[in-house]
Amino acid sequence: MRSLQVIDGYISVFELMTEMGYTRPGTYWKELLKKHQDTLPEHKMLQFIKANGRKGRKVPAIRKEDEALLIQHFDVLVVASDEIFDREVVQDVLKTLCLAFQDFEPESHLVVGDHTIDLYLKKVRMAIDFVSAPVALARKETLLQREKEIRERLDCTFLTVDPLTEGFHAGQVVFALRKHLGI
Repeated sequence: MRSLQVIDGYISVFELMTEMGYTRPGTYWKELLKKHQDTLPEHKMLQFIKANGRKGRKVPAIRKEDEALLIQHFDVLVVASDEIFDREVVQDVLKTLCLAFQDFEPESHLVVGDHTIDLYLKKVRMAIDFVSAPVALARKETLLQREKEIRERLDCTFLTVDPLTEGFHAGQVVFALRKHLGI
């Protein structure tokens, strides 16, 4: 994870959530505020500098030392572990994999119980899930339980891919999948 911008000892909640793979941080922040306001770290509205050097709009910010406490609250966001990535790169990879492995009967965004799998290859019983490394690290137990439930329901193998890695390319997923399947 790249370093977060720090202003007067505060970091942007939205920047942290975006770095962890959340595509709609404002929505999830509102959900956290509604349900867990009393246990969230103290926050205030601050302006941070945008990439172009100008000041951005005011966004929620927490003290840098409260970062771990906020990350613990992410486990209550059920949608986070089952979030469908909106990023073009991930959508392109999904399309590429569906075309490349169409003989394996691919299904994208398959709902299994309370969970959504990004891609499921029915013929070879392979579930492929896109989870960013920071989210995987912060939510390890939750994701392991989720993976276990999906494996049990579908009797499948599981491949986790980090789509937010710098230089990410569909070929890496194809290679990992071929290696995993032994082809």
